[in-house]
Amino acid sequence: MEKSVLNCSLKHFTTTRFLARVDPDFQADVKARFKLSLLDQAGEPLLPYSHEFKVMRTFRSTQSSGSCDFLKRKELEMSPNLRDDSFRIRCDVTVSKGSTRTTTVQLPALPPSDLHQHLGNLLSSQVGADVAFDVGGETFTAHRYVLAARSPVFMAELYGTTKETTADRVRISDVEPEVFRAGVMASDGFEHLMRSCPSLLKELAANIAA
Repeated sequence: MEKSVLNCSLKHFTTTRFLARVDPDFQADVKARFKLSLLDQAGEPLLPYSHEFKVMRTFRSTQSSGSCDFLKRKELEMSPNLRDDSFRIRCDVTVSKGSTRTTTVQLPALPPSDLHQHLGNLLSSQVGADVAFDVGGETFTAHRYVLAARSPVFMAELYGTTKETTADRVRISDVEPEVFRAGVMASDGFEHLMRSCPSLLKELAANIAA
């Protein structure tokens, strides 16, 4: 891209105009943005007289583009950087290479849920167990929150208005220990209890009603 600043004497211009045009041998359009800065005597940009055009513009070989409102004549006349009717302007040009490609990130496949296994391990380890059931001479420890979340009957038994809501031990009769164990450990929760442990539900319901 060719860059140039129009050379004008002070009596012929009111604003400084920057021109930029694409090389005639280059047929494609070019998208770019630029920043103009008036330089001091040391060649450094003066912040009050620096203006960045953040919007990308299209430059073509058949036409010129630029800014007509960069620096007013009065401001330039008062600037100590104007010497012998001459000044220096710096132009920083940023050229876009084209559209940004969107990369699709392939997320790793998530493993199937193994929550039931984790709950089973928690029950087997008895870590944090806070309630015990006496069933047929055997004692089963469990977790109130887990049982209540899996069964509305356990919810009423352990968090209802009965005496068992605050008791650390709940006595269950007329239910075999293996049946009770299967009902507590089943991942199906309440539906499993309805199918395999109807007597347990009756026992719990009787405790709730008592």
